[in-house]
Amino acid sequence: MITAQILTDIITAAGLSPRHFDIKATLAAITAHNEDEGTEAQVDIETATEWLDETGTQGTGYQLCPWLAAA
Repeated sequence: MITAQILTDIITAAGLSPRHFDIKATLAAITAHNEDEGTEAQVDIETATEWLDETGTQGTGYQLCPWLAAA
């Protein structure tokens, strides 16, 4: 299960501030997806990171996805 702490850990490990991302909205999107798709199609960490990246305040560029891919 993906939690706020996991998302916060990803952000801080990438050297960024959690204040610049909407963790609550990302968790809501994950929950909605998991409820719609059932347990067979749970959101993976890569997808969750992409969704989290899309909530960032640093413009349209992805910051977390490239970091996660390199890690």
